[in-house]
Order: sequence, then structure tokens, then C-alpha cells
Amino acid sequence: MIKILVFLMLSLPLVYLSWRSLFSLDKHGLYRFVTWESILWIVVQNYQYLLVEQFNARLLVSSLLLVTSALLVIWASVVMRREGRVSQQREDETLFGFEKTTALVTVGIFHYIRHPMYSSLLCLLWGVLLRNVESGLLLVALFGSVMCVVAALIEERENLAYFGETYRQYMNNSKRFIPFLV
Repeated sequence: MIKILVFLMLSLPLVYLSWRSLFSLDKHGLYRFVTWESILWIVVQNYQYLLVEQFNARLLVSSLLLVTSALLVIWASVVMRREGRVSQQREDETLFGFEKTTALVTVGIFHYIRHPMYSSLLCLLWGVLLRNVESGLLLVALFGSVMCVVAALIEERENLAYFGETYRQYMNNSKRFIPFLV
């Protein structure tokens, strides 16, 4: 019962951040929110396993995923801020301020993958899950992963509508989540 209350309390800031897109099935924000909630649920369920001292292969992979998650989001944020030319003239109220870029960012990590922040979420999701894998949490992780992929696909559609052929060419020259692979 305590874990549910903690989950609900920690969900409030996520709802606040996402409220503009929660009822827009055609916008990526709803699916990103569901991914965040999946991660939060796993974190709340696995909190006692997040800081462990016993070393094993699963812990090593988990730690690598968590570090990769942090590096990806930091790198992507820096590049987007520097190259994206954010403008309030981009009139989509469901976008966060930093997402209102008017220049297509194709340098840095974005040269290799189109969605480094979603890659970061996937690494975080699986990194936290690997601290303590249970069948119910595995289902939550799979669901969260699917929602993250859906968010990326919808965001690509939004970017095609905004950036046009330039974005289509960018899609042909970059991978979605993992450099050189996927």
C-alpha cells in the first residue's frame, strides 16, 4: 500500500509536466508519459535493490545501462540546446519548450541516432529492471518499451510534418535508437 501511495505522489509531477498531451492520442507526449510511469513503477517496486553491493553480471549490465542513460540524456540536451534554435513560434502546445526547435539537429549524438532521449529512457527502464527482475515488472518494462517506441514513431511523424523532406533524408542517414543498428 505504501508503494502505491509513493508511486501516486511521485506521479503528480509527471502528470503536471505532461497534462497538455495526456488526452492527445496523436501526439508523442502521451506515450512518453506512459514510459515515464512504467519507469517510475519499476523504481518504486525495486527501490531497495537500486544500491546493492554484491557484484554480478546482471548488476554490471544494469549499471552500464544506467550510466549510458545518463550520458545520452546529457549529451542530447547539450546538443539540442546549442543547435536546435528553440522558438515559441512553433505552435504546438503539447511540446515542451526545449522541443520547440526550428532547426533540425543532426550533429553530435543526433548524427548517429534520431532519438537519444528515448534511447536514454529505454536504458533507464531496463537498467532499473535488471536490479531485480520479476515477471510482473518484466511485463511493465515490455509495455513501457513499446510505448517508448510508439512515442518515437509518432514524434517522427510530427517531425516529418514540420521539417518535411529534410527530416526524411535525415531518417535515411541515421538510426532510431542504437547507432549503426536500430
